[in-house]
Amino acid sequence: MLEEAKSMYTNVIATTVSDFDSLNVLDVNEINIVVIAMSDLEESLMIAANCVKYRDKKYFAKAKNEIHSKLLKTLGIDDVAIPEEEVGSRLAYKSLFKNNIEIKDVDNDYNIIHIKIENDIDVKDKTLMELNIRSKFECNIFGIKRNNLFFIPTGSDVIKKNDIISIVCKKQNSKEILEFFQSW
Repeated sequence: MLEEAKSMYTNVIATTVSDFDSLNVLDVNEINIVVIAMSDLEESLMIAANCVKYRDKKYFAKAKNEIHSKLLKTLGIDDVAIPEEEVGSRLAYKSLFKNNIEIKDVDNDYNIIHIKIENDIDVKDKTLMELNIRSKFECNIFGIKRNNLFFIPTGSDVIKKNDIISIVCKKQNSKEILEFFQSW
């Protein structure tokens, strides 16, 4: 991951900065994004407290749980992820709705769902507009992958067996959307 970041940014530094003096060694004025990926709760909070003193940066952090996440946000971290929670949620959905889905968090309120249409479709020859999925579930189908080609659908496109559809939706509607597509 560090090598990938180096190809995208001018300067990438991987270091441990658990005290303020460690930060002063770096040319902090040249840093725009800070990622705190410590597993230890106390160390990550100390690093966050030291880093956020530099206000003009974008801060990302990894948290162990919701309390850790709230503490990091209180300190001023812009975006916090709880990897174990996100993976657990994805695995739970996969176990409930077969292995033909992938779910990614967009933020606290929205998901992106990629679902493969494996069943024969009961709504053959109906367009996305006729299915009215957007109104029923407050979601948008923003992509369809068919025969290894991805495209952005219009209202006149039809979902077919073996399509992989990409949907952005409210998390609270995810189960209902998955049930709808699983029933096909």
